[in-house]
Amino acid sequence: MKDITTKITAPILLACISLTGCTSTKPVTQIHNQPSEGNRLLIDGFEEENFWYTSKSREDNSLSTEITDEWSTEKDNCGMWTFSRIPDGKQASFSCSSLSFSDWSNAKCLTCDINNMTKGSLEICLEIESGVANEKTRTGYVTLGRGENTNVYFDLQMYKPCDSEEIKKITFIIRGENSGGRIYMDNICLFR
Repeated sequence: MKDITTKITAPILLACISLTGCTSTKPVTQIHNQPSEGNRLLIDGFEEENFWYTSKSREDNSLSTEITDEWSTEKDNCGMWTFSRIPDGKQASFSCSSLSFSDWSNAKCLTCDINNMTKGSLEICLEIESGVANEKTRTGYVTLGRGENTNVYFDLQMYKPCDSEEIKKITFIIRGENSGGRIYMDNICLFR
């Protein structure tokens, strides 16, 4: 009887071990898209003032925004956005309502360079507030690997703002359970 139990439980145990071994996650690779084609309009290169702010909501985990010369992909500076631990189902958001121009008609996409300094991958999307009624449109989430992610692409044809001639505010929203940290943001560009 002992031999039969050993023969039956050993294959089951090996199967369980192999199944749990398959659950390890591979690191998310960094994004390095080719530059978009079309008329490039710089939204923010972070070379002058800091026009970005964090949410005042208790539900939001954003902490601070500032300009730094610790990293950049063009010229000297970038934005440094810091956030606390983001539990599952929560977010950190960083907004700007002092846009260099508000007419985004015929826009194809918005791109930016992001250096993810956290311990793992992040998901980020773009939320656009437009029109008299301040209607919000949100793009799909993009997964960022650790380190430099260049020409991160947010589709504005599939996720077209309600009133593209009167953009009032843009917000980058970060989600994904993580221990917090910071990202560097540079070269936020609109392409038509």
